[in-house]
Amino acid sequence: MADEEQLNLFAPPSIPFDLHASRARRDEGVGTVEDNSEDWTATARARILLVVAPGWEGRAEELRSLLLDTGLPAPHSPNCWGALILWCTKMHILVSTGEHEQMQDPRSHARSTPILRRPPLESQARSMSP
Repeated sequence: MADEEQLNLFAPPSIPFDLHASRARRDEGVGTVEDNSEDWTATARARILLVVAPGWEGRAEELRSLLLDTGLPAPHSPNCWGALILWCTKMHILVSTGEHEQMQDPRSHARSTPILRRPPLESQARSMSP
């Protein structure tokens, strides 16, 4: 994709919208991020399982703050946080409540974000089994 296409998000699309292709590009980017941060990713995943109690609710930025407060080092790229949250939702470690709030970190420009919840452990075990 040409850089010019990505710079103007409000221009008419040069290619038709395609959810499958969009998800494939997302997954490719997430895979690259995870490949370049394997140690951090493994540590962050384990840390979430240890410190985020079932019933916890909050924004991803609050989870980031919680993990950093427990001593998790900042990742080499901010994209690692998105990859981590995506993994958590795919594994049903975190689920969307259906609610949204504005982010409060000034770097996030108050954009809307889902409220996530850690479900009871027994529901996580059922959703992770084959």
